[in-house]
Amino acid sequence: MRAGDRTLRRTPVAGPYLPAVSNTRVNDITVWVIAMGFYAPVHYLGPALVALMSGSEESWQRRKLLKRIAVDCTLSMAAAFAIAVPLFKVAPQYAAMVFLLAMAVPYVHIWVYRKRAL
Repeated sequence: MRAGDRTLRRTPVAGPYLPAVSNTRVNDITVWVIAMGFYAPVHYLGPALVALMSGSEESWQRRKLLKRIAVDCTLSMAAAFAIAVPLFKVAPQYAAMVFLLAMAVPYVHIWVYRKRAL
C-alpha cells in the first residue's frame, strides 16, 4: 500500500466458533446494533408516556392500549430497520426519514384508538 493511498484493506476476522467475516461487515453490524440501542428507547418510551399521561381511560383499557402500542412499536421498528439498512448504503438521508416516519406509527395508533373511544 502506498503512503497516500487511503483505502482500507479488508482482512478476514475469524475465531474458533466464527466463520471468516470481513471487518467492514462486523463494523456494519456493530453500528446497526448501536443504532437500534439508541432508537428503541426513543421509539417505545414516547408513545407509552403519551398513553399513560394523557387520556381518561380505565386502567384495564390503558393496559390494553399499552399492549397495542408495544406491538405497534415492535412492528414499525422492525419494518423501519428492514427498509433503512439496505437504503442506508444508497441514500442515508432517506434511511433517516424512514426512521422518523416509523416513529409516528404508534402515535397515530393512539390517536385512532382515542378517536374511536369517543
